[in-house]
Amino acid sequence: MGSAIALGFSYIVMAILNYLDLKKLIGYQIDWSHDVIKPALASIGMGAIIWQVKLVLLPFSALLTLIVALILGFIAYLAILLALGGLHRKDVYRITEIIGKRFKS
Repeated sequence: MGSAIALGFSYIVMAILNYLDLKKLIGYQIDWSHDVIKPALASIGMGAIIWQVKLVLLPFSALLTLIVALILGFIAYLAILLALGGLHRKDVYRITEIIGKRFKS
């Protein structure tokens, strides 16, 4: 458990250092609501859904639990993010553009 906490803490430190470098080099400013808070809330909601799926389905089949949890977690994350206004039109455009480039290659 201690190593997991240390790993998580190191990722937070790296993210902060990267942000400070981006801010210094190109003047990037984080929109805390859009870039951090809303995705974090959507992640918490997704985690709650996945936890419930695990509690209900795990006694039956691990594979079924995995598949259902992935699908419902993805849907829950997107739905919560949309409900919070955390997904803008430009974000959707960027995502479809990236996915389109991946499939063209």
